[in-house]
Amino acid sequence: ESDNGVWAIYSGDINSDEKIVLLDLGSLEADISNFQYGYFATDINGDGNVDLLDAPNVESNINQFVFSVHP
Repeated sequence: ESDNGVWAIYSGDINSDEKIVLLDLGSLEADISNFQYGYFATDINGDGNVDLLDAPNVESNINQFVFSVHP
């Protein structure tokens, strides 16, 4: 729970290794350079385009050291 009953999910684990790190940003930058559009893991904001608008979410989660923890 993030705040007062609001639930959230972190996004940006592009390579599905359960952590958001610079390797994910590299994949995003490659798809930005290739002007990818459509349904891609690198389309972080879900607008149908892989572009610079997807980068801030990934960069923020990298800086916060977001990773998965299992019992």
